[in-house]
Amino acid sequence: MPPVTALYAIVLSDSQPDGVEFPGSYQQTREEGKSPTHSITRMVVYQATDNEKPEWFTTYEYGIDVGLLPADSKSQSGSFSELTNGEALYDLVSLRQAPGVEFHLSKPGDVELVAVSMTLKDVENAEVQFDKWYEQEHTDLLSKVPGWLRTRRFKTSHFAMDKEATYLALHEYEWKNGLGGEAHLAAMSTNWRNEIMQIYVKDKSRRTYQLQEDLGRHDNI
Repeated sequence: MPPVTALYAIVLSDSQPDGVEFPGSYQQTREEGKSPTHSITRMVVYQATDNEKPEWFTTYEYGIDVGLLPADSKSQSGSFSELTNGEALYDLVSLRQAPGVEFHLSKPGDVELVAVSMTLKDVENAEVQFDKWYEQEHTDLLSKVPGWLRTRRFKTSHFAMDKEATYLALHEYEWKNGLGGEAHLAAMSTNWRNEIMQIYVKDKSRRTYQLQEDLGRHDNI
């Protein structure tokens, strides 16, 4: 995978977050009087549009350069020792964004989020081949879909590698977009993609959401 550049907590819930709600593990650390080593600098809330549950999808960005942390720093992380139900930690490993996009100006309803998560089979070079396809073909083709804004790729955080690795991609589009159109279908039907799905991907899920709230970037929410 590419180098880790940021750390996110992602929480799936059946109820809408009430204002600023910290992830459970982070809140627990605060209540216990510990001093978290990382602050939360952004909270973004999305609501499902696919009639699936859980209905709410919230991302929390931590104000830390995880690339500067050693891989065994979980014991130092403080706030990451006890993940609550519906909460997962991810390392951001790749980001591609359309020129001129300013997400802090986005309003509720302006953005559609497509969240795609996959796990890989236990076969040789699965991650290498999966990553190569995503970086060299798939994101390039998705960027040609009308309304594409950004693609962020994540992997289960090295703080939580006692769990099976999940590869999560968050694709954001303008609300009126070309999903399901010619460019999107082309991205989903290449020979390379078919090969990756057949040989390396074990499980795949896809959810769709609409932006509801973006608290923006602050020193510490």
